[in-house]
Amino acid sequence: MRLGIVVDSTCDLPPEFIKQHKITILPISIRVGDQLLEDYRDLSKTREFYTRYLGKGSNHDFESVPYTAEELEQLFLTRLVLEYDYVICLCVMSARSKVFEFANRASFQILTKYRPIREAAGIPGPFRLRVFDSKNLFAGQGVQVWELLRLVEQKVPMTALLARLESIIASTYAYLVPNELYYMFTRARARGDKSVGWAAYTVGNALDVKPVARCWNGETGPVAKVRHFDAATAKLFANVKREIERGLLSPYVNVSYGGDAMDLTRMSGFSEMVAAAEARGVEVGVSHMSMTGGVNVGPHTLTVGIIAQPHEFT
Repeated sequence: MRLGIVVDSTCDLPPEFIKQHKITILPISIRVGDQLLEDYRDLSKTREFYTRYLGKGSNHDFESVPYTAEELEQLFLTRLVLEYDYVICLCVMSARSKVFEFANRASFQILTKYRPIREAAGIPGPFRLRVFDSKNLFAGQGVQVWELLRLVEQKVPMTALLARLESIIASTYAYLVPNELYYMFTRARARGDKSVGWAAYTVGNALDVKPVARCWNGETGPVAKVRHFDAATAKLFANVKREIERGLLSPYVNVSYGGDAMDLTRMSGFSEMVAAAEARGVEVGVSHMSMTGGVNVGPHTLTVGIIAQPHEFT
């Protein structure tokens, strides 16, 4: 059986990993003025986008535009139903995007229309498709893909694999530290999100207080407030290191950063976290945050995703 993995472009994974495992990217378009840019997770274009549109002094209005249900249906019926026999589509959390809603809606049409297309191409057998809400985002969505592919490589039966995927979705934690509060505040207000208040922004900006946010099981919210970005990232890495030493439920730590990856090596606590991972056979992946992610949380934002036992951020 030919199995395909499909994710949207907010899913943070190293480009070589995406290429090696032939992961299909559902692009999310970004409207900048009268331009429409598609985010296919091309690293050179992502870096160019950050420099041009998210750099210091930039002031652009953005709008994220996911594929419609009709566009998703077209992608599957013209390509994926021919390339694969079974597709697992893992979408960014439905509470923050309509990707899951559109993909789920498209799936019903795809499963009623694929048969004559495969028969005309001489491909026997049925086509199957499962769409999942990752209930996470950025590095959190990405670490789920790492574990999913580990199960595929171990030839876990499909029924058990799907049950395991449901389990890891419920056990995935993503932590996020933004570097530019003004950017987050203005973007949140533009989306009608009032979770970032003016008073909190003003005080936080004046004192250089950075929130540490957690995404878990479809919910996002602050778990700590720390003065200075470096201190906040150090606290994040220390918490992840503790969970590594305690024992993760999947041997991966997924890190994404909205800037030069070399900056990570200079962040307090990063090397200690990596050393703890290496000592316990845990692989650490590093990727550039997507264009879509940068548009929503700003440049130089750090996210870390793990699949872990229940815990609290301390």
